[in-house]
Amino acid sequence: MRYAIVLFLFFAHLTLFAQDSNLGKLKGITLENATQFELMGVNIYIQGQQTIKEQSTLDGRFEIELPEGAYTLTFEQEGYQKWQTQVEIKAGEEQLVNVSLKYAHKGQKQEIQISTPSLN
Repeated sequence: MRYAIVLFLFFAHLTLFAQDSNLGKLKGITLENATQFELMGVNIYIQGQQTIKEQSTLDGRFEIELPEGAYTLTFEQEGYQKWQTQVEIKAGEEQLVNVSLKYAHKGQKQEIQISTPSLN
């Protein structure tokens, strides 16, 4: 009986190790294009077999473990132009993606209409 338990634990450990071995790492930093300052809270959508949403940290960095495969990354932040790229994640490797988002309304005029109800 003890031999069976030891074998079970051994094979369970190998199974867990095998599941983690197909993971790769996606990491990088999100910056504001004009100033090169870090952008925090940038939404990162990772589209592969399913869509995953992550966010950059306070210092603009992100680090995500993903199964091996091809992914489309979309980076979005309110007030900035959306940026998209494709990456290939390989098991046991790091894929570095640094992003500079451009301000969406630079040099463009915006018209704002304000109306108030009549006080008659």
